[in-house]
Amino acid sequence: MKQINVRVDDELGEAFYRFCQAQKTTPYELLNAIIGFYSRGQILTEKAKGKALTQDEALIELGRIVADMKKFARANGEFTKAVSELLKPHGVTLNQLWPT
Repeated sequence: MKQINVRVDDELGEAFYRFCQAQKTTPYELLNAIIGFYSRGQILTEKAKGKALTQDEALIELGRIVADMKKFARANGEFTKAVSELLKPHGVTLNQLWPT
């Protein structure tokens, strides 16, 4: 099993713990979810390109990945909402800073 360690400033680490607590998750769960769905997406892409999966198998695995993304999506939504609220008094939208 691979272990990934990340060092951050104390202030950032403490804020991340508070953010996770507000999302009713733990830093371990959130980071594990992020690493998990990106890496599983990469594995799925590689297997699909190599024809190692049937289309049905690929769709089933994609469904599992998307289901696991819910926790990250909720956290990302809260982050986006907070940034949008900070920008609002300045007449700036998030789309102006990061057009889609």
